Amino acid sequence: INYLLGITKAMKNIGNDYLNQEDYQEARIYFEKGLEVCQKADDKKGEAENILDIGFVHEKEGALEEALSAYQQSFLIGKSTPFPNISALALKNIGNIYL
Repeated sequence: INYLLGITKAMKNIGNDYLNQEDYQEARIYFEKGLEVCQKADDKKGEAENILDIGFVHEKEGALEEALSAYQQSFLIGKSTPFPNISALALKNIGNIYL
């Protein structure tokens, strides 16, 4: 399982690099790959984080409904973990869409 967690961290880092370059399509691909690995590893924290990142990509692309859906999903998964910061960040991002 540690190997899978290392893979998902690598996917997240690569996705963030593409995000910083504003290459949203590539960023989303890597966040989705990371999400798949987290789901295989039953890593709920990583799953919520990757969905949050996918939501952020949707937001940057102007796909606000998709972003909201991803943030809401991340919030619900985050609530089931002992990491309240994930749910808090999801709620913040939901609020930002309505600003």
